[in-house]
Order: sequence, then structure tokens, then C-alpha cells
Amino acid sequence: MGFTGMEAQKDEDLVTDLTGIHHVGSYARIDNLINFENNSASQLLLVGQRRITIDDVHDSDNGPLRVSISAIETPLFDKKNQMIKAYSNEIVAALREIVKMNPLFKEHMQYYSQRIDIHNPYILADFAASVTTGDGEELQSVLEELDCESRLKKALELLTKEMELSRKVQGRIICLVGPPGVGKTSIGKSIARSLNREFYRFSVGGLSDVAEIKGHRRTRGYQGDPASALLELLDPSQNTSFVDHYLDVPVDLSRVLFVCTANVTDTIPGPLLDRMELIRLSGYDGPEKVAIANQYLVPKALEKSGLKEGSEHVPPTLSLTEGSIEDLVKRYCREAGVRNLEQHIEKIFRKVALEVVENLANTSHEDQHNFTISPDKLHKYVGQPRFTSYVYLLLMY
Repeated sequence: MGFTGMEAQKDEDLVTDLTGIHHVGSYARIDNLINFENNSASQLLLVGQRRITIDDVHDSDNGPLRVSISAIETPLFDKKNQMIKAYSNEIVAALREIVKMNPLFKEHMQYYSQRIDIHNPYILADFAASVTTGDGEELQSVLEELDCESRLKKALELLTKEMELSRKVQGRIICLVGPPGVGKTSIGKSIARSLNREFYRFSVGGLSDVAEIKGHRRTRGYQGDPASALLELLDPSQNTSFVDHYLDVPVDLSRVLFVCTANVTDTIPGPLLDRMELIRLSGYDGPEKVAIANQYLVPKALEKSGLKEGSEHVPPTLSLTEGSIEDLVKRYCREAGVRNLEQHIEKIFRKVALEVVENLANTSHEDQHNFTISPDKLHKYVGQPRFTSYVYLLLMY
């Protein structure tokens, strides 16, 4: 006897007869149970053990639907079958190719490759199908297939579709719009790093020569519209045969993922703007700037100034207090981004580094100097405050 149950959220989720479920399923073991906050829901991690099929239904007036099940025996396969060997080799090669194109699969592959026998073609086919994004009917078809060669073939078809999907990067060009210093370029670098792609930054701000984009001819000229050249470069329907003027050969740029950044959209021509998906980035408020400074800007500035924590000659009293950072945000750096705040923090630690070196030269006073930067010492390092309006300070906090 086997028991299968679920909590029905809607009336259409209720299963009243066998027509509501598949005839072949998987007998699974509960590997982990995760309860969410306030016990609002739970998440189960199930590990499939073997295929099962429903033999009979037992009447149950008030309880859950009860059925008789039996395990499906996996038929033996011919180890000398050349088609099975060929399909298995193709699946392994396809899995390696997918990992190269989509790094998100890498961790998944490493986890399961240590726990399954990939030399078993049945298990290999099941694993290959499980890592794809095939729909329920396609995956169920692999689950129900008992013939080894046919199961491998169906799994390979799903992998092939996954590879074609991974190769396609065409779509809307992303354009990040926001004030200077809010992290637009950093987002572009993070996208490249997460996709395991090479990052190349090309600035077109103030560009007047179209040849910088299209390439120089052997007889050079300075006429042209860079925006029109960008239109051809970024349009997925045109950049498959982008022609470089110097080489005079078509170049396929359809697999390049373009991420544009802009401070404002007023200067972007309409036809070019129409081909972009705008994502507007707002600036940071006071508490956000303080948090960014504590977690990222201060450690980075310390390292760049040679004052990395734990170094031999770095005094233990060296610190930039929370109040000092808040004063920097309120009275010196009210911009939407954090670039100016970063410059002020780096300026402070450069001057502190000089003081540390001078203090080391005078060993008799080495332990008497206090390197804690409090709000009343800021004027010594970054000058007088640029802003003194207390109305703005009240609005920020």
C-alpha cells in the first residue's frame, strides 16, 4: 500500500479519481523539511528512489485516496549496444557544454555528479532530464519511458533544446539610468561576472566620430552620426551582420550582451531609446549611504591607503566613527550617489596614513597618538562643511 497526499489550496486542486494524476510516478524519500516563518508554509526536499505505478484504488469514504502501487523493474540493457554508448557520450558532452554556457548549472552538476552513477545510462538519462527546464509533459515522458535507448534519446532532445536556449542572448537592450555614483557600471560588471563573460567598457560620452564605432576606413573622414551607428550595433535584428569599415567584413554581434548606462535620457535619440529597456536607479538616502560606507567604502579605502586591518604598523585606535560617517553624509556629500563620499573617505585615510608614518618615525610618541576620527576632527582632513542647512538634515533622517 502507498499513500499520496497534498493540501488542496483550491477546489481544482482536489484529486477525486485516477484521471487527475499520472499513472507512472516516483517513490520519493523526504530528505529535508524547511518551515517558513510564522509556520505559513513548508518546503520539502524529496529524493526519488524508484519508479512506481498505480495498480488499484481502494475506496475511502472520509480519508485520503488510497491506492495499491508496485515498483517498476528497470529492464536490463545491452552494454554492447552502440546506440546506447553514442547517446550516453552525447549527453555527457552536452552537459559539459551547458555548464560552460550557463555557470548556474555548475553547482547543480557538481552536487549530483558525486551522488549518482553516471555510467548507468538509465540514471544518466534521468539526471540529464532533471537539469533542463522542460515542461511537465516532456519530463513525464522521460519518466514513463522504460526502454533505455528511447529514454536516452528523449533526454538528449531536452538537453539540445536547453543548449539552444542558453545560446540565445537576443532581446531588449538594458539601459540603466540614474545619477552619477549610484552603481550603474558596478551592476554591469556584476552581470558579466555572474554569467562568466568577459567585461568590456566602451564610453560614448562626448563621442563625435562615427568611426570609433564603425571602424576607420583607409581614407578617414569625420562625418557621421554616432547614434545611428549605435542603432545598428544594438539592434538584435541588424547586429548579426554588423560590418566593420576597416576590416570590411561582417561580424556577428548577436551573442554580445549589451548593457548601456546613462545619467539622463534627454540626450538619447528616440529611435535608439525605443530599442532599450529602461531601468531607473534612484539615489541612496542617508542611512543607506552610512551602511554602504561601513560595509564597503571604509574597508576598501583602508586597503588602498596601506592601512589594512591586521597589518603590523596599523595602530589599533585607527577607526572612522559612525558619527563621522553620518556627518560626511549630512554636511559634505549630499549627492544621490556614493562616489563623492568614497572620495572623501579615501582622502581622510590618505592623510591618516601620512600621520601614521610620521608617528612611526617618532617612536617616543608612538603610543600617545589617537587615530580615531571623530566628527570634531573632520575639518582637519576634508575642510569645512559644504552644507549647513539643518532643514535638509531633518528631511534625511
